[in-house]
Amino acid sequence: MEKQLNNPVQQYLEMGEEDRAILYFTRLKETKQLKAEIEFNKPKVDYYDLVMDEQGLAKAGDIASKFGLTTKGFNQILKDLKIQYKQGGIWYLYVKHKGKGYVDYPETEYKSFMRWTKKGVKFVLDTLKAYGYNSEKR
Repeated sequence: MEKQLNNPVQQYLEMGEEDRAILYFTRLKETKQLKAEIEFNKPKVDYYDLVMDEQGLAKAGDIASKFGLTTKGFNQILKDLKIQYKQGGIWYLYVKHKGKGYVDYPETEYKSFMRWTKKGVKFVLDTLKAYGYNSEKR
């Protein structure tokens, strides 16, 4: 009968006892390292899933909740910090912050609205922290 090539089970069975033990503990170590990486990155992934929509954009309210703020309060703070202003019911960035990839304006059939990109969320979080706002829920 012809020997199957690249069959991991067959290769494992043909190994000596010592080689199987080495392979087993190597894979065990790799698995533990991967699990540790997953645990380390889990909060980031969970936050991204919570805040960002399917286009990778975040609503102001989702970022505001990170600081224990209402959407209205959050937008007012950004307005006071001269990051954004409101015109015609839509928030816009001041010229100083435009063109940096912080926001996008997806459109629905009814209106356009501002959403924060991943880069924009980081900018807002860093800016608010620099001004003493704690990103843990109050």
